Amino acid sequence: MKKLCALLVAAFLVVGCSTQPSEINSPVESSPAGATSNGNFEPLLSASFDAAWSTDVSRKEMIETALFKLFRDIDSIRNDNCEFRPIVFAGEPLLEEHHYLLEGIADGMVASFCDYLTEDIPVIGGSYDFAKEVIAEQGYDSDEFGGNCGFDLQQDYASACAAYKVAWTGISLGSVRDGVPFVEERRLTIAAHELFHIVHDQINPNGAPGLSSCRSYSCQGPVWFFEGAGEFFGRAMTQYLGLQNYATFVPTDRSGYFIDGEYLSDLDFLTKSRNLAGGVENYYSGQIAMEFLIANIGLFPVMRVWENMNSGMIFPDAFQDSIGLELEEFYKKFKTLHLRLYEEGGHCDSTLGCPAWNKSEQQTDWYSDTSMNSESSQGNLEGHSHSEGLNPSSHGISEECLSVNEQWWANCTELELAIPKSPENSNHGQPTDFESIPLADSCKELGEVRDSEGWAKSFEAREIAGADQAFVSTQYYAALRHLDQNLDGVICSAQAPE
Repeated sequence: MKKLCALLVAAFLVVGCSTQPSEINSPVESSPAGATSNGNFEPLLSASFDAAWSTDVSRKEMIETALFKLFRDIDSIRNDNCEFRPIVFAGEPLLEEHHYLLEGIADGMVASFCDYLTEDIPVIGGSYDFAKEVIAEQGYDSDEFGGNCGFDLQQDYASACAAYKVAWTGISLGSVRDGVPFVEERRLTIAAHELFHIVHDQINPNGAPGLSSCRSYSCQGPVWFFEGAGEFFGRAMTQYLGLQNYATFVPTDRSGYFIDGEYLSDLDFLTKSRNLAGGVENYYSGQIAMEFLIANIGLFPVMRVWENMNSGMIFPDAFQDSIGLELEEFYKKFKTLHLRLYEEGGHCDSTLGCPAWNKSEQQTDWYSDTSMNSESSQGNLEGHSHSEGLNPSSHGISEECLSVNEQWWANCTELELAIPKSPENSNHGQPTDFESIPLADSCKELGEVRDSEGWAKSFEAREIAGADQAFVSTQYYAALRHLDQNLDGVICSAQAPE
């Protein structure tokens, strides 16, 4: 069993793998090897925001004004003697040379948001198996699999999760290249991203994943809001802490094409239906929406939205009360702003271009208490995860995606599930068009309609899982992937139980 290395970062720095703390002797170093970004932004106040909620602003003006107001507000409340502390656990494959970075980010986040905290924050860096080990040995709350991601994560190289009061920041912050410790810039922002999730969960424990009875966006907020906050604060705080500059990105679908601007501009629709970019669109559009909010009103009203939800307000009311703008009106302004910025960016005019998107007219009220009562919807609230997108337990395949994709099993499902584009099928004798596959909510229900010993997404997945009696059908697995709780590529098999 690995030895656990824990420390209270606000006062101590780990040395080797000792559980005994020693005094911290040096601050976080700046810009470690590899920690660069594609951004070139400074905290500068733009006169373009003298008029409230102007949509006639550049992305650079908006980012720099948001950074200016965020840094100003953080400076006014930062408490380096905060009574609450990050408790950091570092395990392999996190390099010892990178411990100081994780500790510095954790310490800086806690000091910056001390006023909003109610308890210490456990922070884990290392493999997911190590995270489970820490959770078990420390007696922290966990999901049914012993972790904090809400599903039995098997591949952890692109993942990080924050739930059950614990921030797991992923396996590493980088690697060694030519003998020099090298930091992968995105992993620094992911660490801050997951820590911010714990901050807003402490503000709004009524909506905290895994620990509350919240089963709708009414008490947690829509995906664009909390994941957009994770993206914005994750990227902004690494600049505030002197590690790297703020960075931006533009999502593409699984075929590498950019996404239609109308789709990315519709925050209300993205809350309910997201799959063209594997779920990452809420991260992208939410980051820009958070820039727009903070450039206009600063940090404190945004934080009050979580406070309002914790007092019992549903999200639209919590948003209007704090931001001073009706949610529907904000959505309209964001759409106007983002459509112009996206068009000016020329993404759809590039060589790749943007495939057409046809909006579904079917809408769901996500702000009612009954809107997320299904098993699949609850999966989205099990944890804030970063795995090239969102938690892969959702099983919604939209009509518009089906209508424009012959390869629906690959193009309309989550990227992280790695469903083959070339479908594989054993001799099961069942039709594989989407309309003919029974969309059962459980294996028991599926067994009443289709008798089998399970279904695998590929012959390789069946072999690895040791489920040689299961049928192979890429299409069946894709349509019923919500039943794959341990993400081994096999469902409803007694030989490979969930």
